[in-house]
Amino acid sequence: MRDKKGRLIAGRYRLEHPIGRGAMGTVWRAIDERLRRAVAVKRLRARPGSSEAEQERDRRRALREAQVAGRLQHHPHAVTVFDAVYEDDGPALVMEYLPSQTLAQVLDEQGPLEPGRVAAVGAAVASALAAAHELGIVHRDVKPANILLGAEDTKITDFGVARAPGDVTVTAAGMLTGTPNYLAPETARGQIPTKPSDVFSLGATLYAAVEGTPPFGSADNAIAQLHRVAEGHVNPPRQAGPLTALLMRMLNDDPAERPTMAEVATSLAAIAETTQDAVTERVIPVEAPARTRLDLRPLATIADVPAVVAPPPPVVRRSPRAVRRSTARRAVARRSYTPVAIGVLVVVLLTLLLITLNNDPGTTPQQPAGTSAPPPAPDPAVFQKAVVDYYTALPEDTDRAWALLGPDLRNQDRKKYEKHWDGIKDLALTGPPEVNGTTVTARIEYPAKGGRVQETHQLTLLLDNGVALINVDQLLDSRTVKGR
Repeated sequence: MRDKKGRLIAGRYRLEHPIGRGAMGTVWRAIDERLRRAVAVKRLRARPGSSEAEQERDRRRALREAQVAGRLQHHPHAVTVFDAVYEDDGPALVMEYLPSQTLAQVLDEQGPLEPGRVAAVGAAVASALAAAHELGIVHRDVKPANILLGAEDTKITDFGVARAPGDVTVTAAGMLTGTPNYLAPETARGQIPTKPSDVFSLGATLYAAVEGTPPFGSADNAIAQLHRVAEGHVNPPRQAGPLTALLMRMLNDDPAERPTMAEVATSLAAIAETTQDAVTERVIPVEAPARTRLDLRPLATIADVPAVVAPPPPVVRRSPRAVRRSTARRAVARRSYTPVAIGVLVVVLLTLLLITLNNDPGTTPQQPAGTSAPPPAPDPAVFQKAVVDYYTALPEDTDRAWALLGPDLRNQDRKKYEKHWDGIKDLALTGPPEVNGTTVTARIEYPAKGGRVQETHQLTLLLDNGVALINVDQLLDSRTVKGR
């Protein structure tokens, strides 16, 4: 029987509409008519060409994996599995419904994310995987498509239950389909995935989120990519900032040298907190690296710059009698020095008077030799107009918008820039840009599937022969407003 809107599964779950499709099944939003709540129902279809025995094995595996995932039902960052049911045409898993996008979808729409946001997402996922590892559960399929980003929640799903397009699946016949971008090298060599394999896969996922490409790059076909992964030679990240050292430990070719998932969760939470503090306090003590709107990198964080703190003065404890003697001496000194101070003040005033009389009142004092006058402060109206002109040109006139970019942004990929704006049909500023020195905060809105995307950008501008150019673009916030 073919699934369609309104179909009742197991006499209880009424299908509403599909919310995701994969090679091995479709996920539907459904209503649990018994408890009157929204749920996600994953309908698993039989693999093409599979025998009855293989289909029975798939059904048993679905039940087993549902039982495994159900043991994590109390973790805030793991999708809960409520039920496993059977129909004549295959099993179905009933799970928690989370209105969300996958990390893969977000990366496809927005491009690489800034390291602070990636660290926060990774910390949530790592905490769930650490809890799973405590229970002896190995996920085996950590990747961007299995990380759900809701308005307030980040959760990992699919503990080996089903696979989506592009997954790595070894069939009973030994055939390989999909791409092994997020596999650990030992898994690509044929070993059984272990907890360190999950650590590597999470590292590869976070690497892709911040760099825009998996750690082994992308080959033309899955077999060639599998060979790359098996070799274990990771391209060092260039945009990961404070995440770099941790990512390289997670992506170590030797599983024994990788940190535990609990250590990863703790480290990522610390990086996310430090990065957030730096943005909140606007601590930007060094020049930000070149970036584009689609290739965001972090501003310097507090941890990037060594703090210079003067040591506290020594505490000297004196007797009451010594304090009285010192106070008396200071009083005598003040009386003794007062006439001298008055005399010095009179001499200074007379000297200034003579200098004033000797100067020509029609001239202006000359700038001391070897110094230059400070540059005039930038006109806020000039910077504000440049930002308005930039967003007015977009998304149609990308040539005009590109001309308003500074050298750092122009060093980035023009084709990627064009491709991003080709996918946006309309754009508008939701208020006047706010200027603070050379930094301008702009809020924009554009249509997206199911609503409108609202973004806040922090732009750093410079003057080039009197022309204001946008040299840095940092995405501070992005959210989708439904139904508009």
